[in-house]
Amino acid sequence: MSFREKSNALMLGAMVLIFGSYFGDLAMQAQAGPVELNIGMLATASFALVFVGIAGHIAMAAFAPAEAGEGSDERDRNIETRGSAFGGRVLALFALAALTLAVLGHPVVWVANAVLAGLVAGEIAKGVSVLIAYRRG
Repeated sequence: MSFREKSNALMLGAMVLIFGSYFGDLAMQAQAGPVELNIGMLATASFALVFVGIAGHIAMAAFAPAEAGEGSDERDRNIETRGSAFGGRVLALFALAALTLAVLGHPVVWVANAVLAGLVAGEIAKGVSVLIAYRRG
């Protein structure tokens, strides 16, 4: 596994776990009653993602310093471009859903979380796409 592939897998796993927990907590709050925008919960999830990303990349670079310094080749750039395009399509669908929520007059908390869900889903779709491309070639 190349450093870029490991990096992608690390961030994909972190995104799924951290924001899966965030949206799970949000769903539990919604079952309990009206949901209010909780900036603390969002900030905690964001800082956790940054921390895991930085610590994970430092650890990966410490265990394989030669791989960490390698540049990207044409295949890496092509895989990244295709992954980004797929993630962008997913993000566009969620943006349309968030716009629909706003037009229908849903509370701002749901519109904001729909936008966040789109960003997260787009990155997860990109990560899965890139991971599949690296494995299949």
